[in-house]
Amino acid sequence: MAAVVGILAGYQQQMGAIEGSWNAAVAAGETPNAATQNFPAQRDAIVTAARAALAASLSAQGMARLDQLIQSEKGHMKVVPYPNMP
Repeated sequence: MAAVVGILAGYQQQMGAIEGSWNAAVAAGETPNAATQNFPAQRDAIVTAARAALAASLSAQGMARLDQLIQSEKGHMKVVPYPNMP
């Protein structure tokens, strides 16, 4: 459990950093820069790394149960795309 908490805390910290860069650029009215232009790729890389770390820390059955939980919760989520930056 401690390993999972650590992995998810790292995920949250990394996502907060790239979201902060995005929000700062939007608030300043800046054109896309390296921090914001690759946001989807950066986000996907963070998610992939977190899932790989979880898979390495959990048993196969534990990871399958986590995937099942995530899929069931996705039915209640709404994805809002980030707007295109000038």
